[in-house]
Amino acid sequence: MNESTESAPDPNKDDLPLMANVGSILVRHYVLDLTVNFDRKVISGTIVLYLEINKTYGKIYDCVGTGCCPYSQALFETEQPGSSCNSTANIAASASVDKIYNLSKHSGGRVTNVNNCNHSNAEWTSGISGRREHCSNGDDFVLVLDCCDLAVNKVEEVNVTATPGIERLIGIDMCMSKNNIYSQRLHNDMQSRILDAILGLGAECWQEQHCYYLECSKAPGCGELHFQTDRWSLQIKKLGIQTPKDFPRVLRIYYETKPEGGSVRWTKDQSSRPCVYTSGSPINNRALFPCQEPPEAMATWQASVWAPKGSLVLMSGENCAEPKYNGALSNWFYYVTMPMPASTFTIAVGYWVEVVAECSFRSQTLNSSSSSSSSNYTNKSSVSLLFCGHPAYPCRFQNFIAQAQNCIPYRVFAPEYLKLRSQEVLLPLVAQCLSAAHCVLGTHPFSRVDVLIVPASFSSLGMASPHIVFLSQSVLFGKQNLCGIRLCHEIAHAWFGLAIGARDWTEEWISEGFATYFEDVFWANAQKGYFVLHYLENRVGQKAFLKFFRLFVERFHGQLILSQDFLHMFMENFSELRSQGLSMEVIFENWLDVAGIPKPLLDETLKWTENRLVCEVQSEVTKWIKINKKDRKGSCKRKRSQKDQVTFKELLPDQLVLLLELLLEVKSFSFRTLQLLQKHYCLREQDAEVRHRWYELVIKHKHTVAYGDLINFLEQHQAMGVYLYGELMVNEDAKQQHLVHRCFTKLQEEMDPSLQKVIAEMIL
Repeated sequence: MNESTESAPDPNKDDLPLMANVGSILVRHYVLDLTVNFDRKVISGTIVLYLEINKTYGKIYDCVGTGCCPYSQALFETEQPGSSCNSTANIAASASVDKIYNLSKHSGGRVTNVNNCNHSNAEWTSGISGRREHCSNGDDFVLVLDCCDLAVNKVEEVNVTATPGIERLIGIDMCMSKNNIYSQRLHNDMQSRILDAILGLGAECWQEQHCYYLECSKAPGCGELHFQTDRWSLQIKKLGIQTPKDFPRVLRIYYETKPEGGSVRWTKDQSSRPCVYTSGSPINNRALFPCQEPPEAMATWQASVWAPKGSLVLMSGENCAEPKYNGALSNWFYYVTMPMPASTFTIAVGYWVEVVAECSFRSQTLNSSSSSSSSNYTNKSSVSLLFCGHPAYPCRFQNFIAQAQNCIPYRVFAPEYLKLRSQEVLLPLVAQCLSAAHCVLGTHPFSRVDVLIVPASFSSLGMASPHIVFLSQSVLFGKQNLCGIRLCHEIAHAWFGLAIGARDWTEEWISEGFATYFEDVFWANAQKGYFVLHYLENRVGQKAFLKFFRLFVERFHGQLILSQDFLHMFMENFSELRSQGLSMEVIFENWLDVAGIPKPLLDETLKWTENRLVCEVQSEVTKWIKINKKDRKGSCKRKRSQKDQVTFKELLPDQLVLLLELLLEVKSFSFRTLQLLQKHYCLREQDAEVRHRWYELVIKHKHTVAYGDLINFLEQHQAMGVYLYGELMVNEDAKQQHLVHRCFTKLQEEMDPSLQKVIAEMIL
């Protein structure tokens, strides 16, 4: 299957292609064993996949009689002519990864395995693949996994029957037949019975299940499988296997990432120490490990990560890992018991330090008995009678101890350079925000959370994953307002976006709209989805609306939903709204299926202008406009009399943002007015949101004395600087364009690739 570079989708612009054939087979569990190499900027190792036929489609394959992928023949068609299969030549299982990487450069970034076809080593090293027609009849079932920019070395079936003690699981004697081998049929049957038994262990037996997963992942291989990769997928097959139900149930893939892979960022932290982390890439985790990407393909995982001694490994696992040391390396082990989409898998490796209060007091430690929802699950006296609609797993919503836990255990990590700032601004807020979230929504879906300050090149203000939150350093500057609001937003994603996810990726409002709504709710004690919720709140009252949300979370946690699921339950609980003309159809028509600002929101704008805080800002705007007019008439040349002095109100950060946005509508400002504005509100010391608006004024009015501060802002707050680059270029001012090129030249190597591309298109 030849790659077409011309028609290949751009993940920054186009929809991400979903290649995995999840309708046939689902990955139920991943076991990763990975090593981080900062010198080569690669992560290498193995991933073991535990597979199960998709029960929803199982009957279809029984009826059709063949489960071959409709495009399986195309996936394995001949790419280049080469030697025919050589029955005596075998490639060693320990083939050099560097050799594979060199091959990928010869073959346009794709690695084609011909191990099982017994092609010669000469073909391997030359980058010429063997002829596929000697190896395939085109009718074999093909397992397709989503991946991108991975150098795959080998794929093999895992012989779980060789796992010590596995016979106890299925209750039979694992004695060998003659010659110490099973017949192929018996072997396949035993493999399936073992895996079915592991998958069939109940949620209360999760520890036993995970132990079996881990032990079976160490079992030897029992035959290499054919595979090949293209830009977006890894395709695997076993000769002669034509249906998903006969396909191997446990696979081991040997691979390594590439330095240019888009799923992780190799960079330096603010203390100039190396680090790598999953960056919320448009391609998700495809360049980190082969996986199934569609949201419904949810799985659990275990991961063992080797990293340089002295470094820290943080992951989206529910346990608090403690390192074990082996020479120059440390090993960290994480796991999850709640099935999640592969895109939520998160890793960060670096030399960060934990931020603790000066008195070293923490209300809850991560080693406490309440730190894991799973550890308490087996205590039957703690299990509530709440009915959950998701597949069985150790659920915190069924645990009385978890239900009462208003503040889950947390840790904060930062580079040494920002440790003190994080201690002053961020650390005191975490417990407050977690408690506020519990007060509103009840049980925390996850048992703990780490908060990490990521490098300046991070492309957004924050990113939430299970058990871990990334925050930009931008939230640490100025007062606590921006930090608190952003932290509340990411905490809200634990419920909306993670515990409750969108079944359809086009319904992002279920994640972002809900989180934006609740960031205000939490902080007080995207945007269209946020206003939908405010509109519904106004119809029923905040108290009743927030009570409804508790019920909603209890019903749908651990599941994927659509808009109609939320709205159907809302209308069920507030059926009296139908008599007032409100229905699901009306909400879709007026809010979700319409472009632009909905009419109800335009009506609300009139009420918004009557708000006391808004009126205060409008009064201050009037004062600044008057001062500016006097300055432009030359009155600044004479000393002001006492009666000319103006008294300004102190404004909240949100009010300052609004003030500066309204002042942006003024055609021109004098140099003196801008200086007075900056001095009075101490704009250089405000948070990043306020400063962003200030620098918009600086750019518009060519306020050159503030250019030094503007450059510093573009360097330190890269996630917020894209719009300012555009404004600097639009002005067509020589000094400003020189400033842009100077900043971009300095920062482009460390910039997030997506930001780098956008800015490069603006200025080149």
